[in-house]
Amino acid sequence: MIFFENISKYTLDEIYNSKSVLINSGIPNERMPRDWKIDPEIYNNYFIKYIKINKEFVKMSDSFSKKHFNNKKVLGVHFRGKGMNNTPNHPFGPTPKQMFLKVDQYLYPKLIHIGAISGFSRLVSNNLKIKSRECKFNPDWDGDIILKLFNLFAQNLKWTPPENPKIEQRIEGERFKFPLEHVKRIGLNKFIKQNNILSYAITNPNSFNYTVFKKYKNAK
Repeated sequence: MIFFENISKYTLDEIYNSKSVLINSGIPNERMPRDWKIDPEIYNNYFIKYIKINKEFVKMSDSFSKKHFNNKKVLGVHFRGKGMNNTPNHPFGPTPKQMFLKVDQYLYPKLIHIGAISGFSRLVSNNLKIKSRECKFNPDWDGDIILKLFNLFAQNLKWTPPENPKIEQRIEGERFKFPLEHVKRIGLNKFIKQNNILSYAITNPNSFNYTVFKKYKNAK
């Protein structure tokens, strides 16, 4: 499918076969010094006027969004087409295998360096069999580790790191483990409300771990 509406009466086949059309990379250089990204005149007079997304593509996108994202909280979506696979001089996107390897090479050493890794978890990647790490810390005496994690996140996400809150009193929690398939049958939201769950973690494909406050375990 063509992603954009045709802006002329000529088809792409006619353009490619024509000897009167210049085709360039679209990257500004000394022979084409004006850049549409920073030139308001080009953007307003040409892009807004002529560049229109194909209506069929818009329908497909709206349908996909309604089916998968409607009434859901979406953290992030990375969507990339495959035009890069046949575009001259365009770099290829990393494969899942390459991404897993980079995480093991660059992210985990940083976490280990600041003391935010306490051991291996049970999760293992399918491709490289890389074991994921986990961090277990206690807010009562591991405040320095929490601050280092805040700073690491802030540095990479361009955030302002928050300060550690002062703990004046605490409520003891109680941990439970439940079969993940059972949670799926009930439904996550329903299961959380039924059990007054404070926090949960899926540490392996079969187990659902959760914590409740002892004081509020049977509260409605």
